[in-house]
Parts: sequence; structure tokens; C-alpha cells
Amino acid sequence: SASGVCPPVVTTCNTNSTPFQAAINAAPTGTTLYVESGTYAEQLVINKSLVIQGSGANNTFIQAPLVLAAGVNGERSIVTITGAGTSVDFSGFTVEGPGPGGCNSINYGIFVRNGANADIHDNVIDGISDNPLSGCQNGNAIGVGRMVYGTTGTATIEDNTITNFQKTGIIVDNSGSDATSTGNTITGAGPTSTIAQNGIQISRGATADVTDNTISGFDYLIPSGGYPWTSAGVLLYQPGATVVDNNTITDSNVGIYDSQSSNAVISDNTISGSCSDMVGGAPCDQGGWGVYSYQSTNLTMTDNTLTDNVIGAGFYNSTATVLHNLFDGNDTGFVNDGTSTVNATYNCWGSTTGPTNASNPGGTGDVAGNNILFDPWECPAPPAPTGGATPGSGSPSQPVNIIPVTGGQQVEISCESEFMTLQLGDLRATFSGLCGYTVILNEVHEDGLPGAVGTGNAFASGLSITLMKNGEVVEVMPFHAEIQVSYPKPAGGDASILNWDGSAWDELLASAVDDRLVASLTLPNTFAVMITQ
Repeated sequence: SASGVCPPVVTTCNTNSTPFQAAINAAPTGTTLYVESGTYAEQLVINKSLVIQGSGANNTFIQAPLVLAAGVNGERSIVTITGAGTSVDFSGFTVEGPGPGGCNSINYGIFVRNGANADIHDNVIDGISDNPLSGCQNGNAIGVGRMVYGTTGTATIEDNTITNFQKTGIIVDNSGSDATSTGNTITGAGPTSTIAQNGIQISRGATADVTDNTISGFDYLIPSGGYPWTSAGVLLYQPGATVVDNNTITDSNVGIYDSQSSNAVISDNTISGSCSDMVGGAPCDQGGWGVYSYQSTNLTMTDNTLTDNVIGAGFYNSTATVLHNLFDGNDTGFVNDGTSTVNATYNCWGSTTGPTNASNPGGTGDVAGNNILFDPWECPAPPAPTGGATPGSGSPSQPVNIIPVTGGQQVEISCESEFMTLQLGDLRATFSGLCGYTVILNEVHEDGLPGAVGTGNAFASGLSITLMKNGEVVEVMPFHAEIQVSYPKPAGGDASILNWDGSAWDELLASAVDDRLVASLTLPNTFAVMITQ
């Protein structure tokens, strides 16, 4: 009890000088500790499996005591979760510093080590720093494992608010450590010349899923003549298998800094406002990257939105596949120093004309530097049809302007409207998100199909579609694009629409619209047929 008095509904209560630690020591493994509101100026060690539930982060505080004792490796932490087989659910607290003094006075707010597992959720971690804030490389709000200590941990870190730390919000370190970090709000100090902070760090063989976090304010001001350290919203340094997905990262030197990773995935993130400053210099007078990859292999970077950065993405001595991203409003969209191998096709550069590049006369989008494969590109990414389908759903959208065509005719898809529908005989194909592409439609009969449509099925009608960009056949459906096919429904019997995937027929999800059967294709260069059973 923080008050020194046991509440009447509590049967066992600790009222000594360290009531929280005493309760942990006394609790049988596997039980739940409910902690009353108050401030506990204690250093906790949790070495058994427990559920520990505070009375809410606004009411229950675990505060760094005036003296922080050193742990096994000399580290000073407020809460340590430790031991193989230990599994702790920890929620409803504010864990707060600062440390009691200058450099290296506090290392972690919460530290998971020695093979322990923790579910850390719905907490506030605040002020894990020296007093005053220093440039020493300590002060991590949450740590999971540590290579230099030879220790590992695993954790789920969810829906926490992390602020006012010194070095890192969440750090997962050492091969064998693993964490899922999701739904956290992590806020750095903003422009500071004291220390180069990071929001989330996955390093030295650790693995992680970093998803749905809101990360902002990691802006190191380089001292005049000083070493150009940098801060990152997410830092991957020699990580194991790691996915960084659907995070919002703003106002940092680098949104995602990917260093010496292998097979990392960076997808669906929104990154903006990345820049680097010098003390006394103009804002953003140096390069700041939305994503920067250094000596990494097989990086996959897809479906990210990179806007209003000094550089959208930069690559040094890396191999990467960069598809279906939006680069818009960056000073420079994309940089390859010449040592990287990057496929950057099927991205949007903020303009239907493609990126600004000497090899793309007339391109007005974000600048794409040299040594970049960017053609074909795709833009714009249209919204889903009102009352209709999202791409690939098979639900119908009503055609806009039906244009009759003849078989074998090469037709350019218009940029003037969201949809364009071509009709060949009584068969239709509707295109969206494919401005500037060309298409060839042909009606096919059963004897012209690449494979039999299956026992018990009767061929009704068929269409072949060839989608092209700059004279080349497109093999992958562009991002946010859709092709729908539409056939008159037969007078009687059930009907289905099949799509040839290159080796077999797949049945598509189809919808009946008035007197027609409609489905969305999965491939842009294919056969689509209607059959009856």
C-alpha cells in the first residue's frame, strides 16, 4: 500500500517501506497483483510469472528512488523482469524518472532480460534520462535483451505512451531477443544538440514486428564542426527478420534508418517532415531521409507514403525492391549513390508524367536521381469507386462512358476520368488507376483457350486482355489499379467467371449487376471467361 494503510477489501497488504516489491516477493507464481493508486518510489525486480495491474497510468506511479542500485551487469533500471520461464503481464502504471544524477544514472525504465517474457501495455513511460538530460548513451524507456550483457528477452509492447527519455524509446537487442511493438506513441525531444535519440531500435540479431506506432520528434542538431550523428524514428541496425509496417513517423532526421539488414520489410508507413539541421544553420540545410538503407540486402519497401521530406528514400550499397510507394512533395524523391541495385518501378512520383529525371523528358514529379529503374510508374492512385468495390473485391462499379472497340485494337486509357469502360461486342472491361497505360482486347472462343475450363463446365464467352506501358507488356497489377470484366448473364443456369493464372483457371468472386455478371481480375495480362454449370 502506498498510503501505508490497507484498503478494507484487501486481505493481504504490504505496508512496509517497499510495499510493491514486498507484494511481488510474497505473491504465489501465476497470481494477479492489483496495485492501488499512489506513488511507489521503488526499484522492482520481477522474477516470477505474475499479472501486475495498476489502477491506471494517471493514478499509479512507479518512481525512480533517490538511489538506483546496479543490476547484474551494472545497469540501473526502475523495473527489471528477469528469468527463463518468467512471463509477466504489466499494465496500468506510469514508470517515471529521471535518474538521480548525471551521466549513466539510469539505463532503463523497464528492462526484460535473462530469457523472460513480458506483455507491457497501457502504461506511460516518462522521464527515463539523466538529471539533467545528458549526451551519455543511456536512458532507454523500454529494453528487451542486450548483446553487451549477453542477455535476451521477448516482449509484446502495446499501447504505451513513451516520452522524455534520453536515448531510445524501445530497444530490442541481441540475437534471440524478439518483440512486437504496436500502437505505441513515442515522442522524442525535438530539435536538440544534446543527444541523437531514436524512437525504436531493433539491433544485433534481434527480431521484431514494429506496427501501428506513432513516432515523432527525433531531430538531432549537429553542432558546428561536430560529427554528423543522426536520429531516427525507427533504427534497424544489423537486425534479424524484422517487419516495419503501418507506422506514422514525422519530424525526424531519418524516418526509418535501415543499416545492414537482410530481408527486412518496410511497408504501409507514412513518413513526412524528415530533415537534418545544424546548430545555427537554416532549417533542413542538410539531407534528411524518409527511408535510408545502408549496406542492406533484399530489402522490400512497398506501399509507403513519403511526403515533404528532404529526400524520400536513399540507398547506399544495398539491394532492394521498391514498389507501389508514393513519393510526393519531397525536395528529392529518390537517391541511389550508384552502388545499390534497386528496382523502383510501379511507384507514384506525385504526377502522372512520372519523376523528374533527364531520361524522362516532361516528367514533373519528385526528382528521381541517377542509377534508378523507375519506368513504368503508376499515378495517381484513385479512391475506391463510390458504392462499388475496392480493388480485387469482385464487387461491381458502374461503368463511366462505354467506348466500343474492335478486337486487336490498341487503346490508350484516358486520364480524364476515374474509370474508362471498353466494350467489345457484348463484353466489357472497365479500367481504373491505369491512366496512360494501353490495352488490347480480343474476344476468344473455346478452341483458343490455353486450357480446358473443367469437367461439367460449359464455355459461354471469353476475353483476352493485354495491358501495356511504353510498349512493354505489364505482368503485375499496378498498385491501386483495377480491371473489371463484365458479361451478359446467361438466360438459365448458374454462371461463373474464371481467370487464367498462367497454368490453371481460378474462379473469381463475381457479382450480378442488372443483367450482367461482373468480376475483378487479379492479373493484367490474362484470359477471363464466363462458364455455366
